[in-house]
Amino acid sequence: MSVDADSKVNGARTTYTMTFAPNVPVEKNDKMVVRFPEQIGLPDGLVDCQGERRYINLIRCYKRTDNMLEIQFIEVEEMLPSNPFWVTVADVRNPYSTAPTDPFDEVIMKNYASREISKYEGPDVIV
Repeated sequence: MSVDADSKVNGARTTYTMTFAPNVPVEKNDKMVVRFPEQIGLPDGLVDCQGERRYINLIRCYKRTDNMLEIQFIEVEEMLPSNPFWVTVADVRNPYSTAPTDPFDEVIMKNYASREISKYEGPDVIV
């Protein structure tokens, strides 16, 4: 997993691009839950997000808690394990401080029934 912000200005609203290389296939109606560091602010409710067009035809993103984002893959092409893909999330507030953030420490894949099918276990990703 990697994360990059369009703007590096502290406190600015910007678009974040998250790149994933899943270890399981991603199928229609699967979900991904990403815990953002507490220093980063997610917009409320339905979140403006886009997916990589060669794999993702339609996704919806929701803020579930103060720092938890749920991405639902409504319509997807075949997304095999280890094929990287990106998702952009708009209107995210950068940290107010220049200090490194806490890590993005939880990324969980769930199936259509919301059962966990995979969990990210890689190096810590900070912004």
